Amino acid sequence: MSPPCETMDHAEKTFVIFYWTYIVLYLVCFFSLAATGRMEHCFFYVLPFHFLGMFLGIPLLVIVIRDLYKRDFPNPNTKVTWAILMLLLWPSILVYLCKHGFRPRPGCSLGDAFDAGSAFPANATTLDDGNPYRSPPT
Repeated sequence: MSPPCETMDHAEKTFVIFYWTYIVLYLVCFFSLAATGRMEHCFFYVLPFHFLGMFLGIPLLVIVIRDLYKRDFPNPNTKVTWAILMLLLWPSILVYLCKHGFRPRPGCSLGDAFDAGSAFPANATTLDDGNPYRSPPT
């Protein structure tokens, strides 16, 4: 029996999408304030949102690095390369997520990816009474 196919959790995907939406909206507001010349008056109002974006980046990095090291690549140096890119250039996280992160890990069919989170796996052995959790007689 092969190990269950794992993908990024639904809550993790939701958090990642929320983070990138927050960053895009923050950057639009930040640069629009800077373009109008009102940044000197609004700096202390913008600062908490800046810190919130920084603190939300820490769990994002943990989620993405965790997904990276649970994934198998043909070349063993690929994990290290992606990890270095993510730590040095944060936008590379977005590239990784589009290329690998939101997809099932290799060796899994799409159906296996959905069955992995099921409470009643499709490959559970059943006895004649229909109970999949009773061990077979020895």
